[in-house]
Amino acid sequence: MVHRSPRGEGGSLVATLYVGEQGSARGSAIGEVVDINLREVTLRFSGDPPDLPLGEQVEIVLESERLPGPHRLEAEACLRFEEPGARCYRLEFRDADRIADVMELVYERLFDRRRASRVCPRFPGEVPVYLSTVEDGLHRVAVRLLNLSEAGIGLSASPGLDRVLADQEQVDLELRLPGETDEAALRGSIRSRRLVRESLIYGLAFVREPESEADREAVRAYVDARRAEVAGRPYEEEDTARPVPKR
Repeated sequence: MVHRSPRGEGGSLVATLYVGEQGSARGSAIGEVVDINLREVTLRFSGDPPDLPLGEQVEIVLESERLPGPHRLEAEACLRFEEPGARCYRLEFRDADRIADVMELVYERLFDRRRASRVCPRFPGEVPVYLSTVEDGLHRVAVRLLNLSEAGIGLSASPGLDRVLADQEQVDLELRLPGETDEAALRGSIRSRRLVRESLIYGLAFVREPESEADREAVRAYVDARRAEVAGRPYEEEDTARPVPKR
């Protein structure tokens, strides 16, 4: 399972990358943790990103106010890709036993596993989703829902959409959830963009806003219901199930 760094929230995960042997002049750079799992981590560097050759052995130091002390891990650069204003590296961990211990702490202290667990719609088109730009509300387009959680959403769109969203960090979303008469209006922060064959895949994290709390509850109820269905038990038996709020 991949977990995305809770950027901008208290206790976020920070990674410092060190190149070179200890005791010598070591280069270092602080990166944003984009993806992390038991096998690898993806780091994003802005400003003056490091020039790291693939295959380079590095040390990664993970730190957070929610973790007990820094954690040092050895890794190897296996992928490099560019984003607007940033460079990303994917690094494979070298010590499987060590990373397993560290990731157990990371999952427990930094990530709400249930909140980050995503579900897929019952069938394509079950949950129509519309996306529009934040500032002017223009370019309202229909996009396809791939997965949904309490924390975020995965969407598929035509590649041409990124010409409009290339300089956008946030977008407005409208979801028509089953059984709801009104659309759930949420704001999403674009965390990832990926071109897959002839589709553009967006990963977004929901932005917490007081006025969207009722719509977030509606999303949470849908996700809980789908989790219960996938697990093969009635939604009513879900201990933490929440009813869809009435409008």
